[in-house]
Amino acid sequence: MGHLVEYLSGNVPGGFGLYLFLVIVIFLVLFSISRRNELFTGRHFKIWFTVIWALLTLGYAALWFKSPPAAAFSRYGVFVVAAQPQDEWQALYWRDELSRQVQPATDGTTYQFFQRWFSHGGLRGSLLADTTAMHLATRLPVEKLVWGVVENGALRLQALEMPAKKLKSEKIFTLSGDNPEQDLAGMTRWMADFLPVLPVRRSVSLADRDLVLGRQLFYEGRYRESLAHLEAAAAINPENKDVQRWQAFAQVRLAREARAKQPKRNPFDARKKPWQQTLDRVRGDLVKVVQSDLANDAEDPFTLCMVAEAFMLEEYYQDGEEFLKLGFSVNPFSLEVLWGLSLLHETRLKDMPVTTHEALYRRILALCPFDRKALEVHSQNLLSEVAIDNLPGQEAASLLNRALVLTPGQGRVWHLKGIYQNAVFQYREAVASLEKAAALEPADALVQFDLGISLFKLKDPDGAQKAFEKAVSLDNYLDAHLYLGVIFQERGQYEKALERFRYRVAHKTDEDDYYAQQAMKGIRECLDALKIPIPQ
Repeated sequence: MGHLVEYLSGNVPGGFGLYLFLVIVIFLVLFSISRRNELFTGRHFKIWFTVIWALLTLGYAALWFKSPPAAAFSRYGVFVVAAQPQDEWQALYWRDELSRQVQPATDGTTYQFFQRWFSHGGLRGSLLADTTAMHLATRLPVEKLVWGVVENGALRLQALEMPAKKLKSEKIFTLSGDNPEQDLAGMTRWMADFLPVLPVRRSVSLADRDLVLGRQLFYEGRYRESLAHLEAAAAINPENKDVQRWQAFAQVRLAREARAKQPKRNPFDARKKPWQQTLDRVRGDLVKVVQSDLANDAEDPFTLCMVAEAFMLEEYYQDGEEFLKLGFSVNPFSLEVLWGLSLLHETRLKDMPVTTHEALYRRILALCPFDRKALEVHSQNLLSEVAIDNLPGQEAASLLNRALVLTPGQGRVWHLKGIYQNAVFQYREAVASLEKAAALEPADALVQFDLGISLFKLKDPDGAQKAFEKAVSLDNYLDAHLYLGVIFQERGQYEKALERFRYRVAHKTDEDDYYAQQAMKGIRECLDALKIPIPQ
C-alpha cells in the first residue's frame, strides 16, 4: 500500500495525500451547502462535485505526467563486465560500443539506462562484481538487459528479462581484435531481436586501450588522468576523430577546474587566462565536430553538452543554451544534458518541459536515483524547508532511502541521511547513519562534526567531544571549536572553553558569522564565571 501511495504521489508537490485532502474538503463543503441551502439541491451537488473533481484530477494528472516518479519509467540497457582485471578495457569498450547502437529512448517514459552512469554514484562500471552490477539492474529496475561478460578473448551476451533474470537468448562472440566493426555488426544484429537498436548503425570507434581508459576516467571525473591516457592515444593515432573529441572534452573540464580556482576577476584586466585560451581553441574544434555529426545525422547529446559548457564557462550563456536545447531534443533522458541545463538561469528554462532547477534535479533522480550530486543539492534544498513544512523532509528521506537501497556504500548519502535525521530530531537514528558515513568516509571532517552534533543533542558530551576533536584534527573544522568550548564550559573547565571560543572568534568569516557571535557570548559567560572583568 505504501508503494502504491508513493507511486501515485509521483513528484507532485504535496503528493497523492494533498490530492485526496482537497477532494475530501471539496466534497464536505459542497455537501454542507446542499444541506443548508434549499436552492442547492442534491442534483446541483452531484454536478458541481463531479465538475470540480474532474478539473482537479486533470490538473493533478498533468503535474504527475510532467514529472512522474522513478517507478513510472521503464528502462533497458547494456551492461558489460570483465571477468579478469586485464579484460577491463575491453569490457569498457564493448559496453560503450553496444550502447551507442541502441536507441536512447522509445517514448516519454522508456529510455536506455547507460552503465557509465554508475560513476554518478561513485561506482566503476566494468570492475564491479557481477553481483553488484546485477543488483543495480534488478533494483532500478532495468526491465530488458543485455548482459555481457568479457573473458578469454570472447564476449558472452545474454538477453535477460528483469527482474526475474529470465534468459531469452544467449550467444558467445569471439573477439577478432583486428576487426571490431565486423564483430559489432554481428552483435548488433543479435541485439535487434531484443532491444530497440538504431535504424542506422553508428560507426565503430577506435579500439585503443588508452582511449577507452581515458574515456572512463573522464566519466569518473578524473580529468587530468583522463587527458594523460588520451594524449598517449593521440601519440599513436593523431588523426583519429574520437581521440581528438575526447581530448577536447577533458580540456574543457580542466578549464572548468582552473576557472573555479582562479581569484576574483579584475574587470579592468582584459588579458585572457590560460584556461580561456584553451577554451577558445577547443570550442572551435568541437563546433566543427557537431557540424560533422549533424551532416551525418549522428547527433551526440554528450558532445552538444560539452560544446555548451565550453561556451558557458566564458559566460556565453545564449550560445550554450542553443546547444543544450538541441541535446535535449535529441535525448531528453541524457543526464549530461540535464546537468548542463542546471547551469542556466531558470528564466532560460521557461519554454522547456522542466522549468526550474528543482524540476531538473527531480528528473535526474527519477532517471538515476543514486546520482550523488543531485542527491546532495536537491536534498539540501528540501531540508532547508523542513522547519516550515515536513513534506519536503519526507521527499528527501524517500530519495535518500532509495539511493541507499541501490548503492549502500555511498558514504555521502549516509551523511545526507544523518543530516536529515538531525533536522527532524531523530538523533539516535542520525548517530547510526553518521557512523556508517564515517566508516565509509573516514577523512571527512564534516561527517565527524555532524556526528558530534547528534551526540551533543543526546547529552553524550564525551562522545561528542571525541567527534568534534576528530573534526578539528582532520580539517581544523572551525565550528567544532565552538561546540568544544560549550562542552568544556558545561564541565566548568572555563580556561579550556575560553581557548576554544577565542579561537573561533579569531577566525570569524564575516560580521554576520553566527557561530562566531555565539563564541563571543561564551567568552563573556566564562569570564563572568571566572570573575574576570569583561573588556570593553
